[in-house]
Amino acid sequence: MSLDAFKRLNEEVFVSENPVTYISPAQIEALKKLASTNARNRVRINAHKTTDDPLHEMVIVHKKGMYCQPHKHMNKSESFHMIEGELLLILFDDNGQILQTLDLGAAGTGKNLFYRLSKPLYHMIIPETEFVIFHEVTNGPFRRQETIYAEWAPSEEDDKKSQQEYLSNVLRSMERL
Repeated sequence: MSLDAFKRLNEEVFVSENPVTYISPAQIEALKKLASTNARNRVRINAHKTTDDPLHEMVIVHKKGMYCQPHKHMNKSESFHMIEGELLLILFDDNGQILQTLDLGAAGTGKNLFYRLSKPLYHMIIPETEFVIFHEVTNGPFRRQETIYAEWAPSEEDDKKSQQEYLSNVLRSMERL
């Protein structure tokens, strides 16, 4: 089964246009291949139809090595339910100091299967396995300007070297390197 059941919006985003949305293991494999070949090593299927929907549900695939700039969402909550793989979630204060870390993993890993963030805290994720697949739920509508990116971290458009240096420094500070 391919991804033909979904409308492709760009190299990272597919959207379901059907009243019943389901995703098969074969479609997850197709998403992994796409995440391996696109510039930011990530892809997702939106189960919601538009950015204006009040509820947003996504199945997201991230490949190890992708960079997620620390960011926060104003007036939103978000939750992850792990499907496959493992990731490190880091929560920061407004100055970039680590407040908390969470190890998330799919069933069988012994790690947390679920997380929910209900406060506008800076957060980032770091895939720890070749691929991480999770179901994310957040409230809509999506307005890009309501996502605040940390100025104390490299952006997702910055060079890979700056991103990797930042990640190495964060992991070193946590004694995970």
